[in-house]
Amino acid sequence: MGRHQDPDTLQFIEWLKNKGRIMGYVSKTEYSIGGNYFIDVVWKYRENLHPVITFEIETYAGNSIFKNTAKLYGTRQAILKKTWHHFAIVFKNSLTTGQYDALHRDLDHQNISLYQTLFNDPDLKKTLEDELTKFDFTQLDSSLITSYRSNSLFYVSDIEFALHQFGEDIPYLFKSDYVEFDKAHPYNEMKKYPDYFRNRIWKIRRESDLNQEDIEALISIVKVATTITAKENLLLSNGVCPKCGKKIGQRQVYHGGTEEDPVPYAVTYIVGCEECDYELNRETIDL
Repeated sequence: MGRHQDPDTLQFIEWLKNKGRIMGYVSKTEYSIGGNYFIDVVWKYRENLHPVITFEIETYAGNSIFKNTAKLYGTRQAILKKTWHHFAIVFKNSLTTGQYDALHRDLDHQNISLYQTLFNDPDLKKTLEDELTKFDFTQLDSSLITSYRSNSLFYVSDIEFALHQFGEDIPYLFKSDYVEFDKAHPYNEMKKYPDYFRNRIWKIRRESDLNQEDIEALISIVKVATTITAKENLLLSNGVCPKCGKKIGQRQVYHGGTEEDPVPYAVTYIVGCEECDYELNRETIDL
């Protein structure tokens, strides 16, 4: 089963895998997201589609905690597609303050649920089960609904990651096209779509549930997501930051050196803007 050896952890991973199948997903373990990075469990709508729900499990919080989470959410969307929801689980203990701080950027801004000390805690496991219930994929009415859901999840994930990367202010990649916009600016307009789909998508189970607003919303997010990708690619090919218009460069961040972790235990190499917090890629290596 790859890197996991603990029998309790392996049993829990098998439980997650079976849970996904019961809920109507194609459920996989040790799923490659590129290079030497593997996610412990993924749930997919169909074999050939991108994962919708992902799980990374660590038996104990160690120095290399959640490297795959950092890889998944620290890499540009066009290179590595984000999932609809990610579960980061420390099975038998909790993160140190230093480890949590290394993850806080993703935990605060992405669709990530963090569970700690889950082992032998039936109440916490019930909380996890309740959260998973809202992703039930069984008893959908038709292939049309499956297609609508999978496309909506795919493009909304694009938009959510763009909002995470670019923040509240209108980014440089849009400013070159639009000069005098206020609340009607397309970047501001797209902010409403994640909440719309997250509140709506799981209520659509049959074709009669679809309405005109649902179709128009999907068309809109496809247009916005593809426009962002095209403009971002163009600017990056010239070494220009899509967020602020400055230069793309490299930097590194060391983890550790705190009271709890006095010796640096890892370093993260970041390719991104030299002036703002825009990131193109992030890679963490143990020291």
